[in-house]
Amino acid sequence: MTKTNETPAEGCLAALVIIIIGLPLASLLYAWAAMLNWNWFATTLGAPRIGFLQAYGISLVISAFTSSNGATQNKKEERGLLELALMMFVYIFIRFAIFAGLGYAVHAMM
Repeated sequence: MTKTNETPAEGCLAALVIIIIGLPLASLLYAWAAMLNWNWFATTLGAPRIGFLQAYGISLVISAFTSSNGATQNKKEERGLLELALMMFVYIFIRFAIFAGLGYAVHAMM
């Protein structure tokens, strides 16, 4: 149980938002960042350019062999699902901005 005064419907809605919107959004943005960075840097080493779907597939393969950080599991009890959903979207966009933004900055200096 969470410490907030959420109704079960609010918790289910937040969970659905996380699953239906958050996961596809994160996978699309991270695949886009992977494609951009691959095409900016790996091609200069002689690797062929890749498209979005190839980058998405590479991202899926890599994520299958990596695990998420379990440190956030303890904090879930202190926050409500709505707050977790909001924090997830903020994290998704910040992580994408860092990956694509830093890649662009380095690419622009080349």
